Amino acid sequence: MLIELVVAMVVGSVVLGVTVAVLYLLMQTQGIARDHLHQSTVLSRLAEQFRRDVHAASVVLPQGGTGSWKFELGRGHAVTYRAQSSGLLRVENGPQATPRREEFALPPGTDVSIQFDQEASATVVSMSLAPAADAVKPVERRVARFDAVLAADHRFGKPLESDASQKSGR
Repeated sequence: MLIELVVAMVVGSVVLGVTVAVLYLLMQTQGIARDHLHQSTVLSRLAEQFRRDVHAASVVLPQGGTGSWKFELGRGHAVTYRAQSSGLLRVENGPQATPRREEFALPPGTDVSIQFDQEASATVVSMSLAPAADAVKPVERRVARFDAVLAADHRFGKPLESDASQKSGR
């Protein structure tokens, strides 16, 4: 009877140990999945906003060194993207409005760059998010790249002559 009790306790201990290990692995996996979902959501929002800004912009200018770009939208509207250690800061300035700030949290050690590709018919502006080359701990991430055509949307531009003449009744 004593031997049976000891065997039952050993089996119970093994089952409890395996259960604790499985629960720990499940919690780790859930944390990784949650972080991945959060990062995917941030990148999706950034890609959508970046494409809207590029489509509305007439000019994109690098600002004061590396890591800062200004998008001129017209009619006093401008958007500035600035790379920071905590992520990417977007500041929208309008003619009368208070500046609107939005920060996109990026993983530590992310290099942000914006490139221009002059094609025959349009200028393509690309934003690349890549793990830093000098990162101490190698990060297992892919390069994210967002492309958009410059000045594809003219919502902030001056009205065309035909639009102005139609409104005046000519």
